[in-house]
Amino acid sequence: MRDERQAWLAAQYVAFAYHSPGEMPPDPLKQVVTGQAGNDVAEEIRAIRRRVKIEYDTAKARRQHGR
Repeated sequence: MRDERQAWLAAQYVAFAYHSPGEMPPDPLKQVVTGQAGNDVAEEIRAIRRRVKIEYDTAKARRQHGR
């Protein structure tokens, strides 16, 4: 999936030199994140970001107040 996305991004730089804008395929990452599976993935990403933020804030509070 990552390689497909990188190829698509690279093609965006030369799209107007070789293609008309209407011929370019859509972003492969956006295709994956649509539908029910996309909602599940998006929710999982939000949960991970929340957990990381909580862990960071907790560690920061311990450094400041845990002396």
